[in-house]
Amino acid sequence: DNIAIGPSEGEGITTGLDNIAVGSGSFNAATTGKGNIGIGKESLHDVTTGTHNIAIGSGSQANNITGLYDISIGFNAMSGSKSDNFDNIAIGNEAMRTGDVSGNNNIGIGTKALDNLSGGSHNIAIGSGSMMKGTNNGYRNVAIGVSTLEDATSASGSIAIGHMAARKHTTGNANIAIGSGSMGKGVAVSGPDTGDNIGIGSYALEDLTTGNGNVGIGYQAGDELTTGGYSIAIGYQAMSAGITTGDANIAIGRLALKNVVGASNNIAIGYRALRDTTDTATRNIAI
Repeated sequence: DNIAIGPSEGEGITTGLDNIAVGSGSFNAATTGKGNIGIGKESLHDVTTGTHNIAIGSGSQANNITGLYDISIGFNAMSGSKSDNFDNIAIGNEAMRTGDVSGNNNIGIGTKALDNLSGGSHNIAIGSGSMMKGTNNGYRNVAIGVSTLEDATSASGSIAIGHMAARKHTTGNANIAIGSGSMGKGVAVSGPDTGDNIGIGSYALEDLTTGNGNVGIGYQAGDELTTGGYSIAIGYQAMSAGITTGDANIAIGRLALKNVVGASNNIAIGYRALRDTTDTATRNIAI
């Protein structure tokens, strides 16, 4: 049995069963779909054979045709989704709204979270604008916080936690950014020299673009590093405000290796160690 309340609800149902449609235009194109619930104007409007979907809110899953087991709550939530998608959850106004979601097992919670999601799967975005702008064909990303991983397109295996963490990253893989603004400005691109970076602390590794295998722990640790690789900065402003392209540096301690530009293969351990050393310094050890 089906339940339809309002004008035009479920008017096309033929053999579909156990559907509930509440609101003008809800479940309007349905034919054989089963176990769907649409509450709100034009919710599940285009669904035909889709099964066991739940859509609550005006325009929620409006374009879903054959999706399965999707849940959307909020104005226009998951409204661009059409077919081949299943087990996705979108909660919040316009969450998963724009993209034609064909992926599965994604969770978007917050206004415009995962807004442009298309073929990506197993992503979790919690927070207004998290993973919002990218077309996002990436997999297994976790973004928690306002505008985290906002520009992600095909990034995979990355974790961003904190206000605007990894905001500009696009296709970099296996990066971890924890803290407000951590890895937030750089645009990580794909390739063999990108990924596996860890930034923990507000604005740690903030400008990183194509660097690989870097670790920054502490406030502004390694914040101006862009394309350098395999460096370690631990401590308040360690390796900050200077090194942009240097490789294989180790700075441990407050202000260690600060204000040094283009240096490589240095070890600085302790408060202010090798700070303000001549630009492009190499193979120095200060403990």
